[in-house]
Amino acid sequence: MAANREFLDWDCPALPAAANWLADRYTRNDVFDLSESLLVLPGARAGRRLLELLVDHATENSLRLVSPTTLTVGTLPEQLYVSQKPFADDLVQRCAWVAALKQTQQNNSATSPRTAPATTIRGDGSTWPIS
Repeated sequence: MAANREFLDWDCPALPAAANWLADRYTRNDVFDLSESLLVLPGARAGRRLLELLVDHATENSLRLVSPTTLTVGTLPEQLYVSQKPFADDLVQRCAWVAALKQTQQNNSATSPRTAPATTIRGDGSTWPIS
C-alpha cells in the first residue's frame, strides 16, 4: 500500500480540515467508505475527535459511514510489519525489565540513583529509608 502525502490548509483547524478532505475523496454513491484507510494521529483523543467529526459529516449529508482504522503514532510500528511471535503483554514486559535490572551491577552509579541513608522519622527510634 503506497502512502500519499497531502498538505492541508493552515487557515482552519486541522481535524475539521482532515474530515472535510477525507469526505471529499472517499464519498461515493451516498457511502463515506474509509474501510481501507489507516489514519494515524498524534493521540487517542485526536482519533476520537476525528471520528466524531466524520460521523457528524456523514449524518449531516445523509451518508453511510464505514469507519476507518485509527491509531496513534506509538502503535504505528506494529502495523508496518508482520510479527513472527505474539507481543508480550504488560506483565511479561514488566517481569523482563525486573530481570534485566537485577542482572545489572548494583554499584553502577552512572545508571542507578543513590539510596538515601535511613532517617529517624519518629521519636521511638524507628527508621524509614527515604529515597
